[in-house]
Amino acid sequence: MRNDHIIYKLKDLGTMETVILAGGTGTIGRHLTKLLVSEGFHVIIFSRNPSVNKDSNHIEHLHWDPDTKRINNDAIKRADYIINLAGAGIADKRWTKKRRQELISSRVNSGNLIAEALQQLPNKIKAVISTSAVGWYGADKNPDMLLLKMKNRVRIF
Repeated sequence: MRNDHIIYKLKDLGTMETVILAGGTGTIGRHLTKLLVSEGFHVIIFSRNPSVNKDSNHIEHLHWDPDTKRINNDAIKRADYIINLAGAGIADKRWTKKRRQELISSRVNSGNLIAEALQQLPNKIKAVISTSAVGWYGADKNPDMLLLKMKNRVRIF
């Protein structure tokens, strides 16, 4: 689903004022932040290093750390929606056994922390979107050729 589709789906759910974006400093998060702000929303970006980024009128960077279960309680209370894109970068390092565990735990820990905060804190959250490892490999120049190649490689039993 493209980012603009996400925005319009969220708008259908009600008036959105504040979105928490976990993973907002990553590649997709930066673009989604720009889109949300251009649509007039206030964005709270959860970051392990919020001081590295500059706040603006519509963007705040607040500290969180899923590994130590630290989250900004006030942000949870203020937000209308949460979008969780957090997770270690899948292309950042070689996939050793240790790295695979980091990839898994970074996604599980962030999701668990958000779920626990929502259960424990008073909030007005209307929806949570959580995703990870989103990729795009480019447009197919010739989709028919791709299908032909796939048919030649796939063995049907």
